Amino acid sequence: MNRRFPPLLAVVLALSGCNSDGGEAVAIAAAPSGVSSPQAENSRRPPSGEVLETMDAAGYTYVRLQTTDGREVWIAGPLTPVQVGATVHYTEEMPMRAFHSKALQRDFDVLYFQGVIQVEGIATAPASPHSAMPMGSSSGVTAGPVEGVEPAEEGLTIAQVYARRDALSGQVVRVRGKVVKFTGDVLGKNWIHIADSSTGEDLTVTLAEAPAVGEVVEVEGVLTLDKDFGYGYVYEILVEDARLVP
Repeated sequence: MNRRFPPLLAVVLALSGCNSDGGEAVAIAAAPSGVSSPQAENSRRPPSGEVLETMDAAGYTYVRLQTTDGREVWIAGPLTPVQVGATVHYTEEMPMRAFHSKALQRDFDVLYFQGVIQVEGIATAPASPHSAMPMGSSSGVTAGPVEGVEPAEEGLTIAQVYARRDALSGQVVRVRGKVVKFTGDVLGKNWIHIADSSTGEDLTVTLAEAPAVGEVVEVEGVLTLDKDFGYGYVYEILVEDARLVP
């Protein structure tokens, strides 16, 4: 598998500098064992806001919130029924700055991605805190090699890409494969997983085009290793900013 899950939220916040201010941290540390201080209780409560606007696009729900401290924020997560006026709890763990949504044709100064959109008063099934992101290659997407998908002329098989990845890092590679998964318009890109006949591993590719699942495509892009998007999202191998070869 080509993803590593992030540590616990408290550790992420501490390492990223997003933890509570110094005074609050001291107050929490000073509380006797088994006794919660008011500051500690507040620090554990997730922020929330009233829904001012909501829309669905490209498999995601976007929500504009009026927070309890008077700010307006945008969040996005898996498709979720949300009504204007409802209260939604959210996290600011995954901020995407200067985010452009191709599906909505609009820009967001900051968009907070959510693994699940938590509407107050509505039970929500547990979900991966990273299900809103197309992270990870392989991950059970393919059950084995795809029959009949031969390598591109003057190109590489997926098995060759994996075997020679250290030497190919930073170079343009050409690969032919069948699209087995598609995720659109995340981080300003479309994400596909392709598979061929050489191996059971699939290869993750980012590109501007939007090929359909089941389509056999030939792509050309830069091979990148250990791509770190922050907050624990690390790709061991990725073909970035590819183009479809006619």
